[in-house]
Amino acid sequence: MAPSMPHLQSFCCVLALLATLATTACTTTTMPLAEADPLLAEGEARVAASDWEGALDALDEIDGDKCPMRLRDRRDLALARARFAIGEYLDAYNGLKPFADDYPLSELRPEATAMLWDVAEALRRRDSGFLFFWSDRTGARTVLEHLVARHPESPRIGDALKILGDMAYDDGNFELAQQRYRDLLLDHPDEWTAYARFRYAMSIVASLEGPEYDQARMAEAERELRQYLAGKFENPTMNEVAEATTRSLVEWQLERELGIAAFYARIGNAAGELLHLERAADARFAGAPRHAEATAQLAGANARKAAGSGKP
Repeated sequence: MAPSMPHLQSFCCVLALLATLATTACTTTTMPLAEADPLLAEGEARVAASDWEGALDALDEIDGDKCPMRLRDRRDLALARARFAIGEYLDAYNGLKPFADDYPLSELRPEATAMLWDVAEALRRRDSGFLFFWSDRTGARTVLEHLVARHPESPRIGDALKILGDMAYDDGNFELAQQRYRDLLLDHPDEWTAYARFRYAMSIVASLEGPEYDQARMAEAERELRQYLAGKFENPTMNEVAEATTRSLVEWQLERELGIAAFYARIGNAAGELLHLERAADARFAGAPRHAEATAQLAGANARKAAGSGKP
């Protein structure tokens, strides 16, 4: 049976009332500046007095869109400080994450930038690892990546890139590690030149693992390590590793040239064999274990070439 007209009208009125209530519930009215400013000032005063919980309660009164736009950078920074002080580091970061985009001209940007660094350092120190898929170390990396991407003016960018490079290296992500150390070399050469060059080269070596890999990358790693050693960096442990690795790289490159020469010999390509034996016998490999062998093989190849061409 169809509803009667009075019932239908009542039903429509109920729907209209529900829609009005839903709209009202979803609409946040921005507080007048004259009302919001004293609340913000109280929250900031409580932060200054180390009354963190009191600060959070006061600032909650101007949460979200209730706070006038011109006060939001102050509010967000005060909230982040209070949350940081009570150990809610990720909440502090999430509050500051949009700061660079939301308030690009704010006079408080340097303070927000400095706090992001403090958050990352606090997470690194704590590193509790409370879930198998998340840890404070992961959080620190996230904050540092944000700092590098959105706050390039920070005086801590060099430190951030160094830490991110080390994290990537420790995680076995050598390609990312190389990127971080390369950025460090290019953009912050006065701070971390020696360390970044050493770690950049070692990241390449770690991704090569032996003489059968890319010859150009081996040569690049050797070049970077020689430049590092030429700087006479005062770190005996790193210096010893650099010297030993440089010797290994030289040996790997020599072995690769000999391996390629042997391949060409097997398929009867005398020109290819000779070319790679000449490279293997180069003076730059002098002192390597197989250099004498390379020199002897080159002499034999040249003798065969001379015999084949009819020369004495």
